[in-house]
Amino acid sequence: MFQKLIAFILSILSLFPFFGNKDLINVRLDPLNVPLEEFGMQNVTLLDKYEQNAFAKEVQYLKSLEPDRLMRGFGDISGRKINAEKYGGWETSAIQGHTLGHYLTAVSQAYATSKDKELKAITDYMVTVLSQCQLKNGYLHAIPESHYDKIEKGDTSDTWVPWYSMHKILAGLIDVYALTDNRDALKIASKLGDWVYSHTCQWTPEIQKTVLNVEYGGMNDCLYNLYKHTKSEKHLSAAHSFDEMSLFEPLYNGEDILNGKHANTTIPKIVGAINRYNVTGEEYYLQVAANFWQIVVENHTYITGGNKRMGAFW
Repeated sequence: MFQKLIAFILSILSLFPFFGNKDLINVRLDPLNVPLEEFGMQNVTLLDKYEQNAFAKEVQYLKSLEPDRLMRGFGDISGRKINAEKYGGWETSAIQGHTLGHYLTAVSQAYATSKDKELKAITDYMVTVLSQCQLKNGYLHAIPESHYDKIEKGDTSDTWVPWYSMHKILAGLIDVYALTDNRDALKIASKLGDWVYSHTCQWTPEIQKTVLNVEYGGMNDCLYNLYKHTKSEKHLSAAHSFDEMSLFEPLYNGEDILNGKHANTTIPKIVGAINRYNVTGEEYYLQVAANFWQIVVENHTYITGGNKRMGAFW
């Protein structure tokens, strides 16, 4: 316990390299040697009244949303009639469908913490409908499959970031399975992972580079999570296809290439690198993540917190 406390204090101090006399205080924390423990949401109880109230408000908001409105676009693609109007904003754009993925994750996490049966009923209902919207080839989305073909050809007209939104949908389904024990959610996710592989297995290095030049969220991360549950080599292979080695290699070598890179795009890729290490034990990818952390903390973090300007690392 004492060692963990010391590690925690050192980790906090490492965030402030200019605190005090730099010649006297030069704390360096090796991320590879910090003892950490993961706690599942079911093992965490909120005791603070303010936090309890905030959580209750979050659950109230989640229950106020209408699942059919989030799934309408999926019904339109599959031909499954859903009598609801789509939400506005991004849900009527080329990125529609990704909000559903966020929602599945949020409701599943809230259920894991609260065991609220209404939340479980929401995810169960959505999984049932989504299973009816999934095409025979495994595809499941609120945008046409043709958007992915366009991205592979370098054509971004009339599309946006389809792999980014696919990450949210796949991650949401996996969370429903992992946090609510809905096995049908894993079946849907597995079929969807097979569909992803049907694309990635045909990528040449040139096509892969073209695809990865367009924001793809944490596709590697969610596919590694899927592989943990399915043990499918297809899912593992597909995950590898989203590991952006042109980003990982300089980071592994300790090179700071982050200036001007979009932070929200870059961070999920690094989380995927950590997950590859968790799955395969390849320390190369842990080192990539450790170096990324150190570079961000030392070279791109404001003393008041934060590390980006207008979305990009400064």
